[in-house]
Amino acid sequence: MSSTSPARRIAFGSLPPLVAALPAIVLLLAWSDRLPEPSATHFGVDGTADGFSSATTLLWSSLGLAVLLAAVFGTVSAARTTRFLLGVSWAASVLTGATALVVVLANVDAVDASAVRLSPLLLLLALVVAVAAGGIGARVAPAEVLADVPVTRGGSLDLAPDERVAWSRTVTSAPMQAIGTSLVLAGVVVALVVQTFPGVIAAAAGLLSLAFSSSRTTVDGRGLTVAVGPLGRPRWHVPLADVGSAVAGDVSALGRFGGYGYRVVPGGSGVILRSGEALIVTRTSGRTFTVTVDDAETGARLLTGLLERTES
Repeated sequence: MSSTSPARRIAFGSLPPLVAALPAIVLLLAWSDRLPEPSATHFGVDGTADGFSSATTLLWSSLGLAVLLAAVFGTVSAARTTRFLLGVSWAASVLTGATALVVVLANVDAVDASAVRLSPLLLLLALVVAVAAGGIGARVAPAEVLADVPVTRGGSLDLAPDERVAWSRTVTSAPMQAIGTSLVLAGVVVALVVQTFPGVIAAAAGLLSLAFSSSRTTVDGRGLTVAVGPLGRPRWHVPLADVGSAVAGDVSALGRFGGYGYRVVPGGSGVILRSGEALIVTRTSGRTFTVTVDDAETGARLLTGLLERTES
């Protein structure tokens, strides 16, 4: 596993939003006298302007969105992260920056803002460029990359026959928070610039991702329980009688499970909110259930101790 300093990761996560917003901000400042007042800032699916605001409002909204993105991605990049997360940062930055630039260019030298047209092809081009930028960012960013093959750690805790004990940890997914934040911000941009309904759908998907970006893992006499989200739903439970063995290990969310959330892979399933430390339970059927969680070794040792106590 390779490691990079938090300062470098913060730079790679927080600078792209600011850099991507610069072209639109510079043009807004330099060409303020060439923009209609108010300017067209919202467009229908046919490219017709149907919403208007001042150039000053457009300037401050572009700057504010860039600073917000920089703060969000800089914060999540400060922790151990992945190339995928930094790629999302670059893609979201370019998408918002390019959208703002396209809107500014569409308004330049327009006599009547109501006559401004925005070609959907330009927005599609902005999306393509954003995806490409995300791929480049994921490739060049100095992120930590975790091996796909887990290095497992086992063992058990000695428990008295009548001893009641439980272990619980909560983990938050920086990638899911970044994806959720990006969808919310992109949805707001789409709702304000293009059309309300698609923007609301994207923002709702982002809020859903944010709502389910944390999980609580509990090990007690009943077995293993994983509850997701603020309401503890959905919930997965592996009864102690169904536990064959339990170990801790490092897993790769993308390499092993192909993404984040509840994942089903050949031979097992899991609640994967990040790459890194995980509790890996092999059920009596031979299938595995994996959950990414801090201090997974203690959870695995306790689960093994509980299992051994029932068998003695």
